Amino acid sequence: MSFRFAFRPYQRRLRQPLRTARDAQITVRLGIWLRLETDTEVRWGEIAPWPSFGSETLAEAIAFCEAFPPDPEWEDLATAPDSLPACQFGFGCLRESNATDFLPTSAVLLPAGAAALTAIATASPATTYKWKIGLDLESELDLLPQLDRLLPSAAKLRLDANGGLTKAQADRLLQVLTAINERRSGRIEWLEQPLDPSQVDDLLQLVQDWPLVAIALDESVSQLSSLQFWQAQGWPGLYVLKPAIAGWPQTVRQFCQVHHLPVVVSSMFESPIGWRAVAAIAAQLGRADQAQGLGTTAWFTDDWESKTAAALWQHP
Repeated sequence: MSFRFAFRPYQRRLRQPLRTARDAQITVRLGIWLRLETDTEVRWGEIAPWPSFGSETLAEAIAFCEAFPPDPEWEDLATAPDSLPACQFGFGCLRESNATDFLPTSAVLLPAGAAALTAIATASPATTYKWKIGLDLESELDLLPQLDRLLPSAAKLRLDANGGLTKAQADRLLQVLTAINERRSGRIEWLEQPLDPSQVDDLLQLVQDWPLVAIALDESVSQLSSLQFWQAQGWPGLYVLKPAIAGWPQTVRQFCQVHHLPVVVSSMFESPIGWRAVAAIAAQLGRADQAQGLGTTAWFTDDWESKTAAALWQHP
């Protein structure tokens, strides 16, 4: 069988700037679409790097694609090195069918700061919300009671610090979150990545000190090697998996299944090509009764979700 490979960079504007403790402000998502034509079909993949989360840069990904043979052998599709985990995901998608008819329930992603209050007030009610924090803890602690009051009574709230807190700040926040869960069990579903990934002992200590609030790892397990490290440490909490930057999807999926890891799958603001592949992994690994982290599509100004991969490829 013969293969013909092509790639095309894309850019996609966000409806509002994305702010996290790791990224001051993101207004445009950049990535690369991959196209593999065989004798019988066309397959699609996407490379969506996010360097602040440990992946390669867009320039490094483009350089790999430029050097990739236009008429590859099947074995060539498995040559992306571990230093290019987003490339591994994109080329891994070319190696297998990743379509799914089942789309898991997803948490609503709220903007950082006071904008979250407006977002809740204007959005349709949901079962789970995720709030980006770690930019200004004092103001976030002031906003938290207002946020709690605005949420639907049965809804759960996840807070994502993106590793932006100190140990003292994390302890202070967890004290407040524990009080909320004491009043209403499960209201705070978890605190995500409170500390920098390098603070291994402190992260383990937080789990011991604050048993009423679950703690999830995110940046700490952004690639397969770090996922393997924390599994060997016996991490007792949740793993937030970002397949688009984790490495070969087949290997990552198998590792999670073999070790029965409690995984929540999260989008990295991919285009629909990558998002659909991530959603398929979420359907395979995520719990049916737990919202996944796929609520990124509403953050864009375009209508790409309604388009096929072939139509996106023709997009100027």
